[in-house]
Amino acid sequence: MRRLLLCLLFAAPPLAAQEEVNPWRVSDFPYLMGDPTNGLQIIGHIQYAREADYDARVPYDGYLALEAAWGTRSSRFAVLKFRGPKLKDGWRFAFDGGGVREGKFGYYGQGPNGQGGFDLDSPTDFFRVHRTRYFARGEVTRRLVRQLHAAVSAGVVHYQYTLLDASDAFRTDYLDAPLSGTDASARLALVFDTRNNELVPAKGVLLEAGVYAGSGKFEQRNLAPGGGGPVTSFSGSGYAGGYAHLRGYFSPRSGTILAGRVAIRGLSANAPLDARYVIPGWEREVTVLGGADSHRSFVRGRFVGRGVLLGSFEVRHTLIDVGDYGAITLLAFLDAGRAFEGGPSLTTSGLKVGGGGGLGLKVIRSALLTFNFATGPDGFTFSMGNGWAF
Repeated sequence: MRRLLLCLLFAAPPLAAQEEVNPWRVSDFPYLMGDPTNGLQIIGHIQYAREADYDARVPYDGYLALEAAWGTRSSRFAVLKFRGPKLKDGWRFAFDGGGVREGKFGYYGQGPNGQGGFDLDSPTDFFRVHRTRYFARGEVTRRLVRQLHAAVSAGVVHYQYTLLDASDAFRTDYLDAPLSGTDASARLALVFDTRNNELVPAKGVLLEAGVYAGSGKFEQRNLAPGGGGPVTSFSGSGYAGGYAHLRGYFSPRSGTILAGRVAIRGLSANAPLDARYVIPGWEREVTVLGGADSHRSFVRGRFVGRGVLLGSFEVRHTLIDVGDYGAITLLAFLDAGRAFEGGPSLTTSGLKVGGGGGLGLKVIRSALLTFNFATGPDGFTFSMGNGWAF
């Protein structure tokens, strides 16, 4: 009997330690999203995840999720996402892959101010195209010292922009044939992160800056002199780019958060159209310029160019907080930005300003939906996001 008690005593600590590790679990749920680009989307979500400790900065040690959706504007997607922020000490892993078709993606032309010289009173589909992207990208992050990290990523995307019957803005620049291409890219970035929580940050900063390069080539189409058919030419090499993105958070009182950001990005002259629509980022990219993750006063793709300047200020106030079951947060925001041809520029000439309010709905500890109601130079715009704008 004495030997049995001793065995139980020595065995107890390892057993207790094993119980402290949260198990991997499968969960699934549907939800709805909506915006002018995709219409109403019905989305199915399934994930295999391990929850992090209750006081951890991230909701999960790791998770693998699959989402698929169908939208009312010929939009659909299927995306696989993996995140491993706490599977190995000092390292983070991320992967995204899948296909996305946006039925009414915005194309307003290109020019010095990030748009063509078109009459905005034209029918809505005048400025719309189908955009389809098949992509895969992976990222590995290594902590260098305390809150400073180095991130290396690589990916490939195959894209196609296809005209609607009334896509005359796109037809003017690229004629009738679909615009398609494949772009392989790599990025190196430094990340400084002092946020107290990644899902609902209340204090701290997130600063990232990086350089990247891609193999994609710029495609130019023109009609041959004398009324001949279309002539297509390509840039002779790939492209290079650089960016910086600063986000800061401060809580002056319990339940209220002040948040702000500023981002800048520049691309070389031979960057393809698809690359011009993206600001790369640590575990998450931003669409240029418009939509729930960038300038909420405009539809996705409203402005595009080699150079981008974006800034936002936001007030978040938690109206109802029921702990682990979720929360309802009120938003008030102001967005400003510009897209332009040329390298990075801090000038405010041509800056587009808009703002509005919205609602953030946090479900349990890990899911977040935002509803944005904004107004600006183009009038009223509604958008939804599955996370904060920044």
